[in-house]
Amino acid sequence: MIKYLVCLCIILALAENAQAKEQKPGVERWAIKTTIAKVVEPPTPIAFDKFVALPNPPSAAHNNKNFQKARYQGEDQIVAVRGYVYLVAGEPDGDYHIQISNSPTSGDHCIVVEVPKDDPIYVQDPYVREKAGAVRQLIRDKLLNGREPSSSGAVMQHPPYMEFAGALFFDDAHVGDAPRGKKGMQRPCGRFIR
Repeated sequence: MIKYLVCLCIILALAENAQAKEQKPGVERWAIKTTIAKVVEPPTPIAFDKFVALPNPPSAAHNNKNFQKARYQGEDQIVAVRGYVYLVAGEPDGDYHIQISNSPTSGDHCIVVEVPKDDPIYVQDPYVREKAGAVRQLIRDKLLNGREPSSSGAVMQHPPYMEFAGALFFDDAHVGDAPRGKKGMQRPCGRFIR
């Protein structure tokens, strides 16, 4: 079952890839992933288990070309979800990739939160860029001792419990994939917060 990827809009966490030379903006649904439909204050709280159980959008298909520049149903929602941060990694597209779980003892069955690189080359929307920068700085300062996350990811020894707020995003590139996650932590595929 495809899940929402927690990318950024109004999030409370994340960091940047240590190998900046190899980074470049993503391609698949990038315009949707790095913008929000509208600013909504405050975000709508959603329970972790309810987030994980969200169904696929009605038109979900692997890399559906009709949704490269259009939003799937539900992607205009700004939500807030809480969880334990188990991993922070840098992605080749500049995102901070954060895996959060509802369990204080296991990083499995996690949700992915992604925070884009706060650079106009990566994010054109100034609102999203400002929020991304603040979140990335928080992640570096509070979770990574001032460093950028590595591409392999940093596993938190004592996972902090945090709230993340952002727009729902459906990563249709993972439709049909088996559950996966970094460092062996399993997550449902597809839906994230950005």
